[in-house]
Amino acid sequence: MVKNKDLNLRRSLRECEPYFIEFELIPKIYFNDKNDEKTNYWIFFYYFVRKLTYLAIGVRLGYEENTIHYKLKNILKANKTIIQNFITQHL
Repeated sequence: MVKNKDLNLRRSLRECEPYFIEFELIPKIYFNDKNDEKTNYWIFFYYFVRKLTYLAIGVRLGYEENTIHYKLKNILKANKTIIQNFITQHL
């Protein structure tokens, strides 16, 4: 189950302008798994910049929807303070 704080963080970030997410937030984000760093980057990019669903991202990257959700949750958890600072600046 997704915690309420994580859900609010995800919703707030989806409301931000994709241009700012791409050029201001993504360069600051730490993708914690070095083996899947590119995959995590694309998951974050497709979900928040291109606004795709888990299914569409899974089809593009070859993963199940549950895996996409799990990886995105880990990215948000690892970068929570960076994302919260970004949201307060842009909303």
